[in-house]
Order: sequence, then C-alpha cells, then structure tokens
Amino acid sequence: MSSKSSLPSKVNIVLGLMAVFLLVLGTNRIDRHYFKNAENALVTMYEDRVVAQDYIYQMSLLNQLKKEYYQQRASNTKIIAATTRIDSLIKLLEDTRLTIRETTHLRDLKSTFSKIQEAELNYFKKKNINVLNAVSTAPLARVLPLEYLTELQQDLNRLAAIQVSESKNITYTARKSLSMNSIISSVEIGILITIAILLVVIIFKKKKKVPA
Repeated sequence: MSSKSSLPSKVNIVLGLMAVFLLVLGTNRIDRHYFKNAENALVTMYEDRVVAQDYIYQMSLLNQLKKEYYQQRASNTKIIAATTRIDSLIKLLEDTRLTIRETTHLRDLKSTFSKIQEAELNYFKKKNINVLNAVSTAPLARVLPLEYLTELQQDLNRLAAIQVSESKNITYTARKSLSMNSIISSVEIGILITIAILLVVIIFKKKKKVPA
C-alpha cells in the first residue's frame, strides 16, 4: 500500500520539478533571443556611427579644401565640384540614424550650406554664366564670404563631437548588456544543475525506501 500511495506523490514531484526545469530552460532561450536582437541593434547603430563619422570627415576635408581654393583663387570648376560633393554627403548623412541633437545640428549645417550654395548660384545668375562653363569666369572667392565656410566647419565639428559621445554610450551599453547576459546565463545554468541533482536524489531516495 505504501508503495502505491507514494507513487502519485513521486510523480507529482517529478512533474513539478520538470515544469520548473522547462520554465528555466525556456526563459534562458528567451533571454538569448532578446539579447541577440539587442546585439544586432547595437552593431547596426555602431555601423551607422562609423559611416556618419566618415561622411563628416569627408565634408570637413572638402570644406578646408574650398577655403584653400578661395584663398588661392582657384578655378570655379574645382569649387563647384567640392560644393556638389558636400551636398551629396549631407544627403547620405541624413539617411543614417540620427539622434535629436544630431538632427538639430544637421539642420544648422544644411542652413549654412544653403547660404554657400545661394551665394555661388547667385554669382552665376548675376553674371549670366552657365555653371558648367565656370572655369573661364572670375574667381568665386571675390563674392563668397569665408565666414560661411568657418560657420560650416563649426557645424561639422559639433556633429563629429556627437559621434564620439554616442559611440562611447553604445560601447558602455553593449558591455553592460554582455555582462548582465553572462550573469543571468550563469544563474540559470546553476538552477538547471540544482534541479537536475534534486531529481536524481529524489528518485533514488524513493527507490531505496520501497520495501522488497
């Protein structure tokens, strides 16, 4: 009788422990799933930061080059080519993931750049000269204030500073996430091992108590 009466009890214990085991195992898989998604998001964000930094760096070089062109009274063709390239880089930068601060500074950058474009285009309209034939015209350096280029560089510097701070934040978040995931995984593995040991102890203990 005692053997039969202990059977349901033993089955209930085993089923309860198995339920806990499956629960912890399922939680572990869910944790891994969400962490993988977070990791992919961080990687994508970081790649956008690197790409954005490259665009800003290229624009800074072109802006410095334009300053030299104006000071050296270089051909307008070179100046227009640099302006066109900066315009395309601004559009590419807009396609990356931007924070609220970046959006604000990018708006300022576009506003400053519009002043430069307007000054150059107005020059050609005033002279009634086609931009494609600008090589034979008088230097643009005579009509475009250099402070526009200085203002543009300041906007670029602000955007570059944000890239650095955001990259640091992403790195910190990634390290924290990895650390927490490692701790959670260790705890869950420990629980699984404990449950497995308890299952073995209970089963063998019950078997020993069964009369011959």
